[in-house]
Amino acid sequence: MAITNPSFEDVLSFAGVDRPGVPDTWFISNGGDSWEWGIFDSTIFIGENFEALWGGNEGRRTVFGVGELDLPIFDVTIPESFEDFEEEWGNNEYRRTVFAAGQLTDSTFDAGVPEAFEDFEEEWGGNEGRRTVFGGGELDDAVFQVGVGTGPTERCGDDTNDLNVPVGVAIGSVEYLDITQPNRITFTGTLTGELELQVQRDGFATWETYETITSVPVSVSLPPGYKAVRIEKTVLGGSPVASIAWPVLTAL
Repeated sequence: MAITNPSFEDVLSFAGVDRPGVPDTWFISNGGDSWEWGIFDSTIFIGENFEALWGGNEGRRTVFGVGELDLPIFDVTIPESFEDFEEEWGNNEYRRTVFAAGQLTDSTFDAGVPEAFEDFEEEWGGNEGRRTVFGGGELDDAVFQVGVGTGPTERCGDDTNDLNVPVGVAIGSVEYLDITQPNRITFTGTLTGELELQVQRDGFATWETYETITSVPVSVSLPPGYKAVRIEKTVLGGSPVASIAWPVLTAL
């Protein structure tokens, strides 16, 4: 007698539904009451058919024939078979990048006097035209001031701040320094007497003589750390001039 489905490849089909794990034409029986088996899905099948009727694809199919799948439908008013998520977004649902004459509307900027360009610099610094070249009389000369008087140019390192040198034997007024920077005190004019360059350290109230000047011209360099400077004339003679100048620049 021939055996049907000897390799168990054919699955049992019951009421049109395949039962994975249960071979066709094979049935389990026992000869006594000593057997126990698990019951799945119903009291009829002892195979685990967890994929039966699961999502309508219990056969795990990945390839389908014509007419076996329904096309998705998108949009409500006018159903379409594709998802055009950009539709009505920016009026460019077709993602076009090239347009013919009359298909685009010129943009307009500003409320009072509409313009076809965005002049974000308008009224910004009085240079909304982004001009870099100007004619005569269109710019005002810059004016710089050092000590007294003004000039049309900034001379930076050439400018000095004069120190008060007393006419008689006395102490001149105080000039304050930037303690983080070095300074240079220059002496010019004429001198037949004697001057003392006095300094005040940061954090101290006392004055000390940094240099005694007996002839000019001479230049005295002060390192950082001094907060004030003054001139004391100790011996009469001559008409000396003292100034605070930038330190001499050296090559890096």
